[in-house]
Amino acid sequence: ELLRRLGQWSARHYRWVFSGVAVLMAGVVLLFILKPPHIESDILDLLPRNNKVVQDFRMAMEDFKSLDYLFVVLETKDPKAHPIDGYEEFADAFAEGLRKSGMVDGVEYRLQDYEPIVRTMLPYTLLYLDAPVLQNVSDRFADRQIRRQVESNKELLLNLASIITKQLVQYDPFGLFPILKKQFLGKGQQLKVDVSDGYYLSKDGTALIMVVRPKRPAQDIAFGKRLMATARTLESEIRKRMAKEGGEDPSAIVVKYGGGYPVAQDDANLIKRDAVVNTVTSLVLVMFVFLWAFRRKSALVYGWLPLLVGLLLTFGTAHLLGVTLNSATAGFGALLIGLGIDFSTVMYGRYIEERNRGIGVEE
Repeated sequence: ELLRRLGQWSARHYRWVFSGVAVLMAGVVLLFILKPPHIESDILDLLPRNNKVVQDFRMAMEDFKSLDYLFVVLETKDPKAHPIDGYEEFADAFAEGLRKSGMVDGVEYRLQDYEPIVRTMLPYTLLYLDAPVLQNVSDRFADRQIRRQVESNKELLLNLASIITKQLVQYDPFGLFPILKKQFLGKGQQLKVDVSDGYYLSKDGTALIMVVRPKRPAQDIAFGKRLMATARTLESEIRKRMAKEGGEDPSAIVVKYGGGYPVAQDDANLIKRDAVVNTVTSLVLVMFVFLWAFRRKSALVYGWLPLLVGLLLTFGTAHLLGVTLNSATAGFGALLIGLGIDFSTVMYGRYIEERNRGIGVEE
């Protein structure tokens, strides 16, 4: 009885019904414009939150920050004509710009950037060495080797050595750095340190690597978007300044970005694109089948309009409740369309049957 009266009232006051629905839909659209949906690209959010193994893994990820780095690689197109060490000022300006942005905790791309860590870990270095390496270290303290190392250090200090080289002699008078470097970086290491100025270069001398530690995690999509925009703006400004001042050709350097932040941005864009494409494609195809089955233009309005209203109301309600969009929920719109069209099909089929029996629209 209640549904019958509601239907009769809606039929008599259809203008009010359509106006109310239009205002409601406009409100939902305005909500999405003012407060865009949160896209969660972290795959860990798809795992059980109360599972102890997952919790331990989350804690380890937060403690070691293994994904929360932005890697910047400066790569020269022609190492012979434009060597990478000619773009070290580019790296300096880029690092300084990121620090001034207030979005990063630090930028490491030179040996001296790790000086605080080295000072902290240096007293415990020998604890991480295996027996053969310890024997090599022990040989460095033999009388003959010490005298040889003293002569080598003396030559370095008397020559026009760089500040980095002199600091290295001060920190490592016994010449242990080559042994420790081989032990900790491994045989397959592709990174070398330019001892003349301390920059981190690739083994083939074509690239310079920078490690950026942003203040917010990579899963903060809004922050990551601002960070990547800031980085690319800095890159563009430095290129323009280099072209204006002369010197090295800025077009000969390629800047590449890696790490959790660009990956999270790509994942978020992929999730957003999948959600839109799946929903729109499903909506169009389902309505085409609906129109083809009934062969009436009124079927398109009868089936498509309520389905669209239902989708907007569902997504709006989910957005108000704080539901995030991730790789698992990106296809939720297509699922709703498949379920919602069943009701429209049954109701419109019943309407056609009743009309064919001679019953009027009001009845």
